[in-house]
Amino acid sequence: MIGNQFVVTELDSITHELELKLFSHLSSASGEYEYSTRGRELERENNLLQLVKHEVDTCVNSINDGKDKYVVRYDRIIAGLKALQRDDFTVERAAATQGESLMRNGITDYLNVLVYHTLVVKNLEKLPVLLADQLYYQQMAGSRWYNKLIFGLCEAPKKAASFIKENKWEELPAVLQRLVQVRKLQIVGIPLQKAWYSWDWYRLPVTVVEAEIAHKLNLLETQLNQEVANFGQLVHDFPRKHGDRLPTLSKFLGLDPDSSQLEVLCEVEKWDLVSQAPTPSRTIRYWPSLLLLLVGGPSAILNIWNSRYEIANFLKRNLFDFTRNLITNWIVEPIQKIWSTVRHDPNSSIALMSQGTLDAEVGSLQRMIVDFVREHESANTMDTESLLKEVEIGNLTRFLEIYEAQIRKPVRNIVKGDLIRSLLIQIQKGKVDSSIAIHGIDQLLKSQQLVFGIVSLSPALLLFAASWVSLDKLIRYRTIFSKQSYYRERVSMSLNNVERLLNYSSNIPEETVYYNIGLLTLEMAIVRQMGSKFLPQGRMTTWYRDIDDLVNARSLDRQGKLNVINRIYHIYGRYL
Repeated sequence: MIGNQFVVTELDSITHELELKLFSHLSSASGEYEYSTRGRELERENNLLQLVKHEVDTCVNSINDGKDKYVVRYDRIIAGLKALQRDDFTVERAAATQGESLMRNGITDYLNVLVYHTLVVKNLEKLPVLLADQLYYQQMAGSRWYNKLIFGLCEAPKKAASFIKENKWEELPAVLQRLVQVRKLQIVGIPLQKAWYSWDWYRLPVTVVEAEIAHKLNLLETQLNQEVANFGQLVHDFPRKHGDRLPTLSKFLGLDPDSSQLEVLCEVEKWDLVSQAPTPSRTIRYWPSLLLLLVGGPSAILNIWNSRYEIANFLKRNLFDFTRNLITNWIVEPIQKIWSTVRHDPNSSIALMSQGTLDAEVGSLQRMIVDFVREHESANTMDTESLLKEVEIGNLTRFLEIYEAQIRKPVRNIVKGDLIRSLLIQIQKGKVDSSIAIHGIDQLLKSQQLVFGIVSLSPALLLFAASWVSLDKLIRYRTIFSKQSYYRERVSMSLNNVERLLNYSSNIPEETVYYNIGLLTLEMAIVRQMGSKFLPQGRMTTWYRDIDDLVNARSLDRQGKLNVINRIYHIYGRYL
């Protein structure tokens, strides 16, 4: 949260200074305190100091833990202050008076910083709501005429109820009379008798709605200017005025500058910033849709009930069965196949031919050639082992020599059947060659089987990645649709506004200076919040540090803050 670093630093400084003063006071005090009924009040103040210190420690720990919106419990502190104000604060010894003064000053300093922190948190929480209301009505003012009519329709019951409640019946004739007077107007270029018919009376409802929207925009602009200026004055004056911090808080809360600490605490506990023209609630915006739903809802529900079996079958076939088959076919089975491949399961191998087919065909070819050659050569000159090895490596020279001799006398060899037999052997040789080629493809498939498994699993990986990203967006942004482009655009617009505010001349009225400071602080709160939505977690520490440098009025001057803006664009430009 903007200003947290200042609050933590200031509270630690007050604690350190108070401890030193109390230690010095106790070391220099002499004699015994003369406790009577007055002496108990010192103990009460010490108890109140411990109570305030407990709230201070809790607030500091909450800020350090990243919990920006810590709510200070003022009820017990207010009760303790009321109890002390009912008593007389005079004590009998000078040492007691000095100790009481130290504790009172410590309590006051602590409470001033806590009140400042509370007001900053509330303003940074409420002012963006006013800006959102203003943006809503600006968008409505620039929308089409039918959107304005719908807006007027949604607001009509609220306006009617307010009209009846405030009893404005007496004003109705005057309003109608002003509308009727339009008929008597002489419009330049249009005859008097046709002026009534030339007037776009059908645009009257739209004109009324536009006037209402313009009125709300004026209210919001006035309120925003005032509240932002007050907030800017608080952020500007409080860190600089160490001795006048309570009057600064009193002025912001609309109290008398001489108001007591108790009055400030009572006021800050109930202080709130309410929009003078809030965005219509969802009930007001959607009551026509709800009315249509109530009118047509029963018949629609009855039709759904009568078609419940068809709807159930449709959902089962297109949703449940589809999801089950998708998980089974595209996630479970590919993972099982990859696991079988890693384990070298023989049953999981990809193959175009059955195991043993190639060996059987090669053996058949060998036997056919051996028998054929044996019948056409002398048994004494035939080496069977050598012939088998030649056939195994694809060398059919001896068989082809016999075949070449046969085709010299084709008719006789066809009649004898030897040529037909040779042709069948060659067909078998072609089958063997085909089997060898297919076997090579099988080996290639087996070597790339893991790659094919991973490719088959890629749809499942994409589905898992999409589901994971959607779940992450649902948790972070409460929607599965990406809002990072919206956050980046808001950060870019806010940084542009910050740079524009820093470039303004210093010779401007004091109220404008406070307004610019408040607007600058508000824009930096938006930058801090929106940037945390899309920046990497490892960059968040430096991001918060740079934002705090822009807000801290005592660390850098105007040129230094412009340099910080340039550093932000330089360091975080790849994310913006």
